[in-house]
Amino acid sequence: MEDSQGTLIDRVNREAQLFKDVGVAVGEAGQRWLETSTQLCADLETFGDAALLDPEVQDADRSGHVRAAAELFERVAVLSPRVPQMLAGLSAQADSFKDLLGECVTAVSDGTVDVALVERAQRMRASFETSYVSMADLLDEVAAIDEALRFQLVRLGLRDGGQ
Repeated sequence: MEDSQGTLIDRVNREAQLFKDVGVAVGEAGQRWLETSTQLCADLETFGDAALLDPEVQDADRSGHVRAAAELFERVAVLSPRVPQMLAGLSAQADSFKDLLGECVTAVSDGTVDVALVERAQRMRASFETSYVSMADLLDEVAAIDEALRFQLVRLGLRDGGQ
């Protein structure tokens, strides 16, 4: 049995809402990345200045905290470029979905919405969600490194424990 135009329109509307919900989450993730990367930059500057200029911090390296912090910064340096790339990819997917919704609006006004169009919307939204989950996982990994880094900076006396 073929879906009615009303049912197909409802399915397209549902996909559009789901896509919008994920888009809001992507925006929040982008804000989270901005805040995390800003803090990481500040921590790197503090750490770099201290590790290079402060003899007490250099002496603390016997305990391995300077080395541990440097290794954490290296891990962040490897992961960080992936976040903007992922955000750009998500933006491109959002643009494609917007174009598809334009097709859907035209099909609705023409009364020609079909199952293939709805299924395309579902696949595109599912792909967007998968990309978002990958980016969220990466942000979680960066946040975990940031937390470990903060611990090392506190141990080195470069950060208050409450920050």
